[in-house]
Amino acid sequence: MKFYVIMKKFFLIFITIILLASCENRDEKIQNAVSQELKGVLYDFESYEPIKTKIDSAFSSPYIDPEVKALMYSMTKPMQELENAKQEYKNALSSVALWDMPYSSSYSRQQRKDAIAKRDAAKLTIENNQAQLISVIKALYTRIKEDETSDDKFIGWFVTQRYRCKTGGGYPSFGDDVFVFNKDITECIFYMSCEEYDTLRNFVNQLLSIPEDEFLKKIEDVNLLDSL
Repeated sequence: MKFYVIMKKFFLIFITIILLASCENRDEKIQNAVSQELKGVLYDFESYEPIKTKIDSAFSSPYIDPEVKALMYSMTKPMQELENAKQEYKNALSSVALWDMPYSSSYSRQQRKDAIAKRDAAKLTIENNQAQLISVIKALYTRIKEDETSDDKFIGWFVTQRYRCKTGGGYPSFGDDVFVFNKDITECIFYMSCEEYDTLRNFVNQLLSIPEDEFLKKIEDVNLLDSL
């Protein structure tokens, strides 16, 4: 009986040591992996100093799907072009009205003609970028719904890292980033700043809250020219 008690105690101590060593090894590998990811991002990597690291298990989710992230990023350019085109469209409308005179000269007629051309070009840009954005949002909605209905699967480690570093001017700064590493911590499959990640989560949640039939109707009825 005494031998059994001793062996049981030894076994528990042994297992505890192995588990602690495993966690330390994992944490160290994750810190090294985070450093490698930030090496190509930070202006002054030599000043990089980890402050707080949180590690959780990562499961398949639309919030950390690289395809969802890529689709989100692909909206940046058309959204910027759309904003510029909306401003150009407004300016052109004002110019058309300005040069619409009852007794016009050849100069005013030419100015009005140029303004109309700018208005029509801006309108075409708005329509093209609107169509592009609608296409991306549809793809996003489909992908998010697929992720939501798929089984939760352990895919690796979800890491939030707060750190200190220096800016290009040498001033101290802080960063808060999100990383997802695969099970073996050999690959970073997802990376964003915490601010970007919060934006992605909010957008995904908004899309998830809309029933499919309502989403399809709303997206087809969108006309950004009506809002000008």
